[in-house]
Parts: sequence; C-alpha cells; structure tokens
Amino acid sequence: MNFRAMVAIATVSIPLCACSTIQNLESATVPPKTIIVAANGVDGLISTATNYISYCSPNPAPAGCSDDAVQKLIPAVRSAQDARNNAEAFLTAHPGQLGSQGLLDAITTATGTLQQIVSEFQVKG
Repeated sequence: MNFRAMVAIATVSIPLCACSTIQNLESATVPPKTIIVAANGVDGLISTATNYISYCSPNPAPAGCSDDAVQKLIPAVRSAQDARNNAEAFLTAHPGQLGSQGLLDAITTATGTLQQIVSEFQVKG
C-alpha cells in the first residue's frame, strides 16, 4: 500500500471513530441523584451572580462594581438557569430514570463558566 492510500484511509477512518465516540458519549446516562446534586449546586452561584447584577445595575453603578462583570454574568446566569431548568424538567417528566450525560454536562459547563467569572471579578453576593 502506498503512502497516499494510507493517508486516504486514515483521513476517512479517524472521523468515523470520532463519530462513534461522540455517539457513545451522547448516549451515556447518569443517575438522577447526580443530576439533582449538580442542579442544586449551581443555585448558589446563580444567587451570588444575580445579587451582584442587581446591586451593580443602577446607573451610576455603586463603587466596586464592574460593567464587564455584569455583561459577562447576565448570559452566564441565563445559561446556568436554562441548564438547571432542563435537568429539573427531565427529572419531573422521567422520575427515577437515568438522565442523559448531556444534561449533566450542560450544568457542569454553565457552573464552570459562572465560577470563572465570579473568580475573575471577585464577585461577592
């Protein structure tokens, strides 16, 4: 087999392997308790962020507030709320059933984003 043929086979087979891995990840399931813990865990960060947004939103903003932080927090809070709400809706509609890894990943990602913004701007709630 020549080099070009080997490259062609590798080029075709690598994406196929990736698709298989992605399908396995998408079909992965997690226990309801894990989803509940993650959904409840994001609530504290959402509360801290929304308190900061409320405190810092008047014009002019009080001392110690950052417009950059507020602008980053607003979409991050919405994303976290959406992820939590989707997880809770799933659990309500499917009591006791295993949930999608995607539900947990969405909450984990949203929590990570919020935590990064809170740490970066030293947000206190």
